[in-house]
Amino acid sequence: MADVVIGLDLGTGGVRAIAVNMQGQVVAQTTQSYPLLTPHPGWTEQHPSDWVDATLKALRTVAGQLDGQNVLALGLSGQMHGMVPLDGAGQVIRPAILWNDQRTGKAVEAIEAAVPCQELIQRTGNPAITGFQLPKLVWLRSEEPQAYDQVQQILLPKDYLGYVLTGAAATEPSDASGIGCLNLASRQWDKDILAALDLSPDLFPTVVESTAIVGRLQPKMADRTGLPEGLPVVAGGGDNAAAAIGLGISERRLGRGSLSIGTSGV
Repeated sequence: MADVVIGLDLGTGGVRAIAVNMQGQVVAQTTQSYPLLTPHPGWTEQHPSDWVDATLKALRTVAGQLDGQNVLALGLSGQMHGMVPLDGAGQVIRPAILWNDQRTGKAVEAIEAAVPCQELIQRTGNPAITGFQLPKLVWLRSEEPQAYDQVQQILLPKDYLGYVLTGAAATEPSDASGIGCLNLASRQWDKDILAALDLSPDLFPTVVESTAIVGRLQPKMADRTGLPEGLPVVAGGGDNAAAAIGLGISERRLGRGSLSIGTSGV
């Protein structure tokens, strides 16, 4: 029985699932789309329930294309920077705010008033950017206080899928670095930045390495996808970080680069 691994990529326009054997050959694949919401100019949102429905359909389709192959693990990648706010029961409070949403200009100013731009760059590698997750959380507190008061945790898009599939909430450095409060040196949440913004580190999930198993496929998810119960689900990476690794770009090959022209250009 041949072994395969499955990759799941939660894009802006749709979710892609692919099964690859140990020789690197694609043996099954599918794409399932979902809508993009623009409730106001410059705003972009999606319903996480649409992601889940499309993901379960994609995984079931790929599982149905396999011909007796043994699935070893499922890895995650996806659109970065988005915010999925959850309440204490793990339920989504409002639609996810996406990476290309531009509503957070005042929130960026508030962040840089509390933590100077150069200090942010020194600590996190980035300034405050409108598309990042941290300004979205600050915006939510200011503009939708009733929703903010319900928030017990915020997740990135691919990490929300991991949570649904396994019941475990976690993230990894490539995606977490696009939130706005991951300390480069410790690879953990920067408590000084969060304290300056009066935000609790408990709002953010545990940070593990990209190769870590964050959890295992829950029985109800196994039933809905046709994949084996207990299948390891690996943290993975943000979409462009994962693509870079797939292209062989790493510290061992510093001369390589890539150009991605999709929903965004990187």
